[in-house]
Amino acid sequence: MSVLIATEFEIKNNSFTGNVLGAPCFRDGKLDKVSRWIDENNFDLSQASFYTDSFNDLPLLEKVKNPIIVDGDDKLREIGRSNNWECISFR
Repeated sequence: MSVLIATEFEIKNNSFTGNVLGAPCFRDGKLDKVSRWIDENNFDLSQASFYTDSFNDLPLLEKVKNPIIVDGDDKLREIGRSNNWECISFR
């Protein structure tokens, strides 16, 4: 894996402190981290696909060209249907 976008944790004396550095990679925090990486690497989020099973990724689903819900919960599937997003299942 060449790129990992995730919540960063503070490390002191080779141990995790339990503190988060910056915004957690959750909801808008994930959108901010992904958007920053895309800008720094000359990609276009509006041309991207994004797969998720989590309602918490709604901010990112709303920004991409191809939002795809994978085994989402009832709430997320309803939002997907109302937006005509692809919903797939591996169950």
